[in-house]
Amino acid sequence: MKKLFVFVAVIVLSLPVFAQRGEFGPLLGAVYYVGDINPGTPFSSANVAYGALYRYNFNQRWTLRGTFLRGDLDNSDLTAGNTPEREWAFSSTVNEISAQMEVNFLPYITGGTHNFFSPYLFGGLAVLFGNGNSNQGGYNILVPSMPFGMGFKLSLSKRFCLGGEWGYRKTMSDNLDDMPHLNLDGSRLSNSQNNDWYSFAGLTLTYSLRLEDPKRCTDFQNRFGY
Repeated sequence: MKKLFVFVAVIVLSLPVFAQRGEFGPLLGAVYYVGDINPGTPFSSANVAYGALYRYNFNQRWTLRGTFLRGDLDNSDLTAGNTPEREWAFSSTVNEISAQMEVNFLPYITGGTHNFFSPYLFGGLAVLFGNGNSNQGGYNILVPSMPFGMGFKLSLSKRFCLGGEWGYRKTMSDNLDDMPHLNLDGSRLSNSQNNDWYSFAGLTLTYSLRLEDPKRCTDFQNRFGY
C-alpha cells in the first residue's frame, strides 16, 4: 500500500510538468491511398481527414506526440486510369492511432519571442483500423504502419501554434484495397511484392498548456534547452 501511495504521488506531482510542456489541438487535411490502383499520383481520390494530437516537448528540438486521425480511403481503376480493364474499386473508413517523434530543424518554443518557427521531420509507429467495401464485398482493416514526413510550425501567440505537414504511411499489408493477388483463372491481379501506403497532408492548430511565462526559464529548462 505504501509503494502504491508513493507511485500515485509521483504521478500527481508530475502532472504539472507534463502540462507545462504539453500542447494539444485539432488537425484537418486530406488523406489518400497509394497502391496497386494508384501507384503514386499525389492526392488521387483524396478525402477529408480530421483528428487530434497531443505534443509533449522534451526541449526545443525534440517532441513526442500522440495522434488520432480519421478519414476515408477509396479509389477505382476507372478513376485512376492505370488499369481500367481490371475495374477494381474499393472504399473504406479508417482510423489511425500513432506515436511519433518530431525533430525541429531550429530551436522552437510556442510563445517564444525568438525561436518562434521551425521546419521539422517526424516519424513513428501507428495502427490503422476500420472497414470497407470492394468488388468482393465487405472487409475489415487492422494493420500496423510507419508514418514519416516533414512539416513546418509557427508560433502565433503565447499559446497557439499553427503547423502544416505532409507525410506518408507505409503499411505492413497489401490489403487496404482488398484486392487479391490472383484472379479466379490464376492470372495475376495485383503485385504481391508491394504493400499498400496512404498519405496525409494537412494543418494543425495546438494550444500550449504552459503555465509560466515563456520568456522566463528555470535552471532545469536552461540545462535542457527548453
